Amino acid sequence: MWQSVKRSNVQRLTLIIFIYLVLAAVYSIVTPIGRGADEWAHYWYAQFIAQQGRLPLTPAEREAAGYKSDWPPLYHLGAAAATAWIETAGPPTFKYRAEPEHIRRQIIPAPRSEAILHTEDELFPWRQEILVWHVGRFLSIAFSLGTLWVTYRLALEVFAGSKVASSKVASSRGAGGQGGRGDLAFSPLRLRTPAPLLALSTTAFLAFIPRFLFTGMLFNYDSLTLLIASLFLWLSLRIAKGYYSRWGFWGLGALAGLALLTKYLTALLPLEIIFLAFMSRGGQESRGEKLTSPLLPCPPAPLLKLGQSLFAFLLVISPWFIYLLVNFNEIETYGPVLGVVAPLLRGDGSDRTVEQLFAWVSGGQAPPPAHIDQQHYSFWQLLTQFFATFWTNPIGQPSLLDGFTIAMTLIALVSVLGLVIGWRSTLAAPTSRRRLLSLLLLHCSLPVPLMLLRLFGARDALEAVQGRHILFLAGPAVVILLVWGLSRLTPHASRLTFQALISLLLTGSILQLLSMWQNYPAPLPVQTMPYPVVDAVTPPVSVELPGGAALVATQVKQVDSALRVTLFWQGGPASAPEDYQMELALVDGQGQTRSSWLGYQTQAHYPTRVWEAGDTIRDETWLPLVGLARGDYDLRLRILGQSGPVVDWQPLSSYTLTEPVNERYNESSAWVLWQEGQVVSSPPLFKERETAQFTSADFSSSSAALQLIGPDAVSRAAVVTGNGWANFIIEPEWPAGEYRWQPEGEVVLRVAPGQRNFQLPLVTHPLEANFAGQVKLLGYDLPQRRVQPGEGLPLTLYWQGLRWLGEDFVIFERLLDNQGIAWGGYDRRAKENYSTLFWAPGEIVTDGFAVPVDAAAPPGVYHLSLGWYRQVGEQADSLAIINPTTGQPTESTAVMIGPIKVGGPPAGVTVTAANPQYELDIVLGDQIKLLGFDLMNQQAGALVKGGSTSKPNLPTFQPFDFAQDKPSNLLHLKLYWQALAAPQTDYTVFTHVRNTAGETVAQKDNPPAGGAYPTSLWDAGEIIKDEIGIPLEHVAPGEYEIVVGMYDFQTGLRLSVAENLNGEIVLAKVGVEAP
Repeated sequence: MWQSVKRSNVQRLTLIIFIYLVLAAVYSIVTPIGRGADEWAHYWYAQFIAQQGRLPLTPAEREAAGYKSDWPPLYHLGAAAATAWIETAGPPTFKYRAEPEHIRRQIIPAPRSEAILHTEDELFPWRQEILVWHVGRFLSIAFSLGTLWVTYRLALEVFAGSKVASSKVASSRGAGGQGGRGDLAFSPLRLRTPAPLLALSTTAFLAFIPRFLFTGMLFNYDSLTLLIASLFLWLSLRIAKGYYSRWGFWGLGALAGLALLTKYLTALLPLEIIFLAFMSRGGQESRGEKLTSPLLPCPPAPLLKLGQSLFAFLLVISPWFIYLLVNFNEIETYGPVLGVVAPLLRGDGSDRTVEQLFAWVSGGQAPPPAHIDQQHYSFWQLLTQFFATFWTNPIGQPSLLDGFTIAMTLIALVSVLGLVIGWRSTLAAPTSRRRLLSLLLLHCSLPVPLMLLRLFGARDALEAVQGRHILFLAGPAVVILLVWGLSRLTPHASRLTFQALISLLLTGSILQLLSMWQNYPAPLPVQTMPYPVVDAVTPPVSVELPGGAALVATQVKQVDSALRVTLFWQGGPASAPEDYQMELALVDGQGQTRSSWLGYQTQAHYPTRVWEAGDTIRDETWLPLVGLARGDYDLRLRILGQSGPVVDWQPLSSYTLTEPVNERYNESSAWVLWQEGQVVSSPPLFKERETAQFTSADFSSSSAALQLIGPDAVSRAAVVTGNGWANFIIEPEWPAGEYRWQPEGEVVLRVAPGQRNFQLPLVTHPLEANFAGQVKLLGYDLPQRRVQPGEGLPLTLYWQGLRWLGEDFVIFERLLDNQGIAWGGYDRRAKENYSTLFWAPGEIVTDGFAVPVDAAAPPGVYHLSLGWYRQVGEQADSLAIINPTTGQPTESTAVMIGPIKVGGPPAGVTVTAANPQYELDIVLGDQIKLLGFDLMNQQAGALVKGGSTSKPNLPTFQPFDFAQDKPSNLLHLKLYWQALAAPQTDYTVFTHVRNTAGETVAQKDNPPAGGAYPTSLWDAGEIIKDEIGIPLEHVAPGEYEIVVGMYDFQTGLRLSVAENLNGEIVLAKVGVEAP
């Protein structure tokens, strides 16, 4: 009977493992390379070890090995050993997105975490680096499989009971020490459900958690970490029950060391060793509990146990830390103590949390990491993130798994309730039961302190609280506790409960797989090695694109109701200047196009500008055959650019339709939509630059007026139409939403949301400048015009792309003083990394940044010069600004923004105190006060006495005779202005000389200080000296008034003056005598 039950349990466990292996393998294949957390860093680290045969020895080698190369290498050594036999040189090769020389690869949208373009090189059969990835993932699956076996043994250890081991058993039993039924004296948890069922349920519980399936198969150290931590927990439980008294603590120390050599998150495992060492003696039970076997020999003292574990722990980890100290110590920088700690604690400095901790330990000797604006979240967001990432791997929102996550979280809470209810009986239970439960709870809590530490140091708190950190250190302990809690609440229906639970978990695993299948895009239709093509033929004519890409083969095949046309292109030596559209036409004997396709090559999934030398591109299109008569047809091709045909119509092949194709359509629709050679039954979702292909239901309806009406109520026409067919291209500016033939009609198709913006926001300073017909400046926001040397000046520019751009243009900005010398600025891309290669025609790019100001910049007024250039070799070729009237390029290549005040005012413009010849106290517009003025005859070179409006004596001037070579007769006026507040406008000072009839006979309109210090830069309290010279050569003898004031040059409005409706101040009366 016992053997039969045991055989049945083995069969069930085998079934669980089989299902797990199938699911894990499918997860591994479906998940694109590098989609897991930090997978690329682990891959680079392992590959460096495999290729070099050693760990990195210098900071430069660490950088080459990836940002995880300062972490313990146990997993990576194993992955390197498992994959070292694989040849990685040559195609297929990865297309890394971040390589500067291949910035065009970033034209293809992808999540920020994507390191490569996912191409059809990743499809089976796997070769070179792709094979390395899958072997590495299968190695992780093997580690996870080992964890499931250990979990089963752990569950049996907990649920099947415990017995104080005899002296012989305790000293000699190994991993198989569980033994038969005779080894068990009592069930420590006293559960009614059979222990094997609970153990199997626990194993299945862990195996089918979608997060365990996903993360457990990734190319990273989590799977090995969990395996070692699980073995550590299993050995801890055995020691707690009295086994392995001679070598158990040696084993715990060694396992803790191996765990630390895998991942630093296991650094707190030694706390369990301390807990075990100070427990009651392994075989003894307190509170008078009766033993079922002879007492063990007196176990070693706690300090001796700790000494054994410490020695084994140090023995295992010492090679790694010696390697760190020898190769990466920072004694020269931080001294002998901190310099030794630095490589052990901070690694390569890529982890912000560790950097902050090291700065604190150093007492300020090491600088803290640069300040970042951490993203803040509510407690509810952190909590939901924890549970979502414990149970699943969320992909996209909303997720198919949201309901599953909620259900599993509720089940977990119910299980916790069962644990709480059972806790009272636990307190009164035998010591062995309390030990086991305490040990499980302690093990589950070990990741929490480090998670909390990271919570306050990471940029994104959601990353720090991910539940996977607990699952992949304490997963078996967590599920054992959850199973125990459920068993406490359902003692009479545990079998049905756990069957339902496992079914729910399997459902979640399948939903996770479906979510991955839906959200992970198909591989790009390109390979870095030739396609194994069957039935392909060489095109009858040579077709070559600008840049050198050439058509090398075609494949034409009828599939059901459509003709599949596959074109194979070979990438050229140079990049294409634009993304081309391809038009195919199936032409009958009368020269009429009976079926047509027009769309971007590869539907813009792998646009022409991205094609590279060595690429083989597969461009698949479909031509509907429904409604065509039998007969011979010609298949023709042409390639279109933004300005027209690049390759005009060329014959591609001939095709004979032997039997007409008939297909029944939905009679309620006059037009039907095709995708991949099939008529769609529900509105599909289209992305930017994809083609929507329609045919009429009666095969002959006119498509001339066919238009799609979008959610913005705007009608959009087809790009090409014919008798019974029409093609639309979903342009980038099409708004997301549903599209119909009629405003209230049925939905025809849906357009996916995009990341581009085509609406210009409110711009505080509109300014249009067209740079060579490529990019237009629409305006800017300059929230402040004052900046200190060494700081940054915030500025937001608003750009618009005028066409699809084939070049990576660069912005230049220079902060220039009045001598044209640059004191700040730098060359950059818009938004720092948003290359013009990515822009769409009409797209609005909001480009906010801070202009750096040289710390040595002298105080004064500056202007910002900015424009665009292309890199031509080592030279910069600036884009000329187009004259908006003539449409022709001008000599100007930059626009000027300003004025901008750096530091204080320009030298010689302000005075600390005014001592005018004539004092005044007149306020203009509540912003500026005129303190007084000096009146001077420049010809005499002395102050003019009298002349104030309050004094009767008038200064006299003699007019100048131009026929004589004499210096001019000049009225020299010096005004003293004081800012009462910081003006927001640049005002102009007007100075008029008027005769007795009120006519202006001489004048000077200038910004204050000759424009050297605009009023918008004045600070409250500053006194500005404003010198004005007015020639009087042609002024007739007589009496005149000098009148001043200020006005806004843009509007002509004057600043108001009290008791003067004209906003002017009469300074003085002067007399001019005849010569």
